[in-house]
Amino acid sequence: MNALNLGVRLAGFVFVSISCAHADIITSMAELEANPRAAAYFKSPSTTEAIAQMALAKERKFGMQPECDAHEAKFLTMDVLSPIEFPAEQEHPAKGRWQAIIELHRCGQRRAYSAIIGAIDRAAPKPKFISAGLSLANERLIIDAVGSALFAVVLRDPETSKCKDIEFFNLAVTEPPTLSRSRAGLTAGKWKENWTFWFCGQLQSVEMRFEPDKNGNGIRFFVDAGTPAKLP
Repeated sequence: MNALNLGVRLAGFVFVSISCAHADIITSMAELEANPRAAAYFKSPSTTEAIAQMALAKERKFGMQPECDAHEAKFLTMDVLSPIEFPAEQEHPAKGRWQAIIELHRCGQRRAYSAIIGAIDRAAPKPKFISAGLSLANERLIIDAVGSALFAVVLRDPETSKCKDIEFFNLAVTEPPTLSRSRAGLTAGKWKENWTFWFCGQLQSVEMRFEPDKNGNGIRFFVDAGTPAKLP
């Protein structure tokens, strides 16, 4: 998978519950918790296991713990990316996108996995994207930044440009946001993350720095890939 395809996969993919005549509309985690039917659905063992199976497929591909056959998955939390419409007469949501986070236990090791899931009208939703670890960047910001991150890897190691099979391996916050106090209250500032990619069997990491605009209208990102390779 090339950089463009990885970005497209990301693009292809928090809770308030408003009572409607025929459906509940979920837009925040608080309202999910207040809606017994929705909470039971999104936290169900079958929903969590579907994400776990995708995580296990990735771990097998990456050659992680090949001797381990047992696993246990636990729901942690979720974030609504677009309002979820949950019709009263349907088993599954009809509209919406959300990010679910689970914890996968395998033979003494624990890893968090984040999955972006989109509703399919009258059918069971399917995770569209999954990655180990956690990022404070939202879906749009990751889409915007991933191309620059991959390009930085290629500048550092030109041989990686030949690889067409690229996956997110892990996302991790290395420096949490700074907090500043103003008349408006506490405001989160810049933070740093480490993004690790799987390039055809090799791991490549880049440091990502995120800085909210002073006017609060957006977040800028910066990539530190280390020392670029010397040109011949």
